[in-house]
Amino acid sequence: MKFLLLQNTLAPYRISLFNKMYELGMDIELLYMDEMERFRSWKIDYDSIKYPYTIDYQGYKGSIKGFDIYWNWKFIRRFIKEKDVAIILGGPWNFPDAIVTCILKRLGLVKGKLYFWSEANYLTIGSQKKNWIYNI
Repeated sequence: MKFLLLQNTLAPYRISLFNKMYELGMDIELLYMDEMERFRSWKIDYDSIKYPYTIDYQGYKGSIKGFDIYWNWKFIRRFIKEKDVAIILGGPWNFPDAIVTCILKRLGLVKGKLYFWSEANYLTIGSQKKNWIYNI
């Protein structure tokens, strides 16, 4: 089974994990909504990436009151087209892509299996900010 992993950005500390998964024979492809987030200055060694990946530079990216928003319709279309696939939503759960994918799964338009990759990032600056978007 193919695994499509949706991530918000390319994080250097995850490259070795995804390389290992690929080396072990997992059929994975990473789908990145952007190369870098605001307030990050990571150096990415692209030569070290051994797994297949796509960065969608054409998706919408913006911010509302410090809350980063990504919208990548290209990835949503792919989730609808793919049949025998595991879709792992690894970006923030409240991104439009994750919410829309869940709705489309519920409507039966997304046929693949749907999983969430959840990390307890409660100590990050973004998770400590209080605003109405997080509350909803």
